[in-house]
Amino acid sequence: MKKICIFVTTVLTYSIAVGCTAMLNVNQMPENIDTKIKNMQPPAGKSLVYVMRPTFFGRPFDGNITANDDYIGTTEGGIYVYAVLTPGDYKFKVSGQDNESEIVVNVEKDKIYYIYQSVYPGILKGFTKLYLMNNDEGRKSLQECKLGDKLGKNTDSSKIKSTTEMEKLPSSGSGIATVNLLNSTYHMGDNNISKYENPIPDGTEFKKTFLIPTDNVSEAFLYISVSDMVSNKHKEFVKGRYKSRLYINDNEVAVINNFIEGTEDKLTVEEIRIDIPRSVLKTGNNQIKIVAGYRPDKNNYDDFQIHKIELRYKKQD
Repeated sequence: MKKICIFVTTVLTYSIAVGCTAMLNVNQMPENIDTKIKNMQPPAGKSLVYVMRPTFFGRPFDGNITANDDYIGTTEGGIYVYAVLTPGDYKFKVSGQDNESEIVVNVEKDKIYYIYQSVYPGILKGFTKLYLMNNDEGRKSLQECKLGDKLGKNTDSSKIKSTTEMEKLPSSGSGIATVNLLNSTYHMGDNNISKYENPIPDGTEFKKTFLIPTDNVSEAFLYISVSDMVSNKHKEFVKGRYKSRLYINDNEVAVINNFIEGTEDKLTVEEIRIDIPRSVLKTGNNQIKIVAGYRPDKNNYDDFQIHKIELRYKKQD
């Protein structure tokens, strides 16, 4: 009889947790901000840590995340938080559930870490546990979450701005170098499209070699002017198709669709900015490669136009 009562209590608790959305204390940040945080790189000499809670068990019951007792943010089901930290040892802790969980991680400069918060059926708010994921698993889990609005002081506040508020790295000035990679329209894809500047496709890949004469780079950004690319809201993208990828020296840097705010079939040119990790750049010759997204059988590629590509990097003082 005792076991039956415990089971019924657990079932009722989680039925209420799923249904009581009015209990949610954490709101999702705007999508354009969420996308930028998911694609950001650690500032020079810092570490970037994501704490993710993809599971929806006990969704309304929040958990407070700290690092060495400093507040990072509050999670709920489907929410992630993040922190920019000075390298060193950190005890990450979650409290507010039926139990507390801790994990110690040594974070190194210029690296990204993914901490998964799991939640299991408990007495009232669920049992929870933190554990460190590898980069591949971490990136996948991060995509299943949305950025929450309850964040601590250890965030890079320059990233928490709308697209129109994002400041560009100047194209010239002290310590700033600009590399022009494309100045004329390039038709990516495999279909003839009469409304394009170049109706006949130039190819499904764009490649360009460029020179960086110094290893003293503090930050780098790629500016791409593009039109008619499938956004991450498009039904085909949601199905896992037409994901156009950016590579630097054969390292995947970004899925470009995540930066597109418009919709396909509109020829409005968007200028997007993508942070380039310093770790993928090298002194001397480098190569940029953009691969058009495609269907799984590769019998149809996404068609879009790239109008300009420009790399800007800043030299360390």
